[in-house]
Amino acid sequence: MITAGIALGSNVGNGEAHIQTAIAALDQAVAITARAPIFETEPVGMAAHTPVFMNTAVAIETEMPPLELLRHVQAIEVAMGQAVCKHNANRIIDLDIIFYGDWVIHDPNLTIPHPRFRTRRFVLAPLVHIAPDWVDPVSGQSVQALFEALAA
Repeated sequence: MITAGIALGSNVGNGEAHIQTAIAALDQAVAITARAPIFETEPVGMAAHTPVFMNTAVAIETEMPPLELLRHVQAIEVAMGQAVCKHNANRIIDLDIIFYGDWVIHDPNLTIPHPRFRTRRFVLAPLVHIAPDWVDPVSGQSVQALFEALAA
């Protein structure tokens, strides 16, 4: 079993309900071992007057290989009506694999750890609640240290 971290976000419609639906769908295929509270966060890198996001994160245990897990989370997005969209666009639901054990993956379809998580408070704040001691295998820093560095 591998422990992985997945960030979830939504800013279209009832974001909390969308997140709950996505978590329930995840729970059908993986074991959710920890879940952060849902945070309301300001959009990053988006146009003015963009609706706020609801964000959370979950820790999971899975036997799925990384690309299979990616296909699974993408299938959840599609099933919930999320079209493939551009970077920094409104989202019914967005699921991002942040960590997959201590693996470092550079695949054309998947980069782990997520390449931008270190600079995103909306990802780190929920992660601190579920896994403050997780270590980023690239920087060698804990989630807690990365979060604190953003607050400084």
